[in-house]
Amino acid sequence: RSASPLPLAGIVAVAPPHWRAPLAALLADGERVMVTLSVFGSAAMQALTGERYLTAGSDLDVLLRPASLADLHAGLALLLRHAAALPLDGEIVFPGGDAVSWKEWSGAHEQRVLVKHDDGVRLAPKAELLLTLGTR
Repeated sequence: RSASPLPLAGIVAVAPPHWRAPLAALLADGERVMVTLSVFGSAAMQALTGERYLTAGSDLDVLLRPASLADLHAGLALLLRHAAALPLDGEIVFPGGDAVSWKEWSGAHEQRVLVKHDDGVRLAPKAELLLTLGTR
């Protein structure tokens, strides 16, 4: 079966103990700046199945779905603030479904990034993806 990605709050109960306080801080900070994150990967699988998927080397795969440029900036700032306390990984999913690693987006000085979509992968200009965002 398939389902929409879990909200970040949906994995707190299965998170390793050393993630719980940083997760609470990330959730509170996200509420404050009105950024909602969802999760996929091993943490989501563990929450959904009750089986053990997380290991000592696991990261926390998050999805940021910005609707506007302001959302994108707020979400990236949120992830960067909390990346020292949690092993955050994951993607920005733009309207239309194009996905880019948030680390590549925020760290790349290049104007093109690797974009994943249902029909494959491609290099695309950042400007092309920014055009899909609202102006709010």
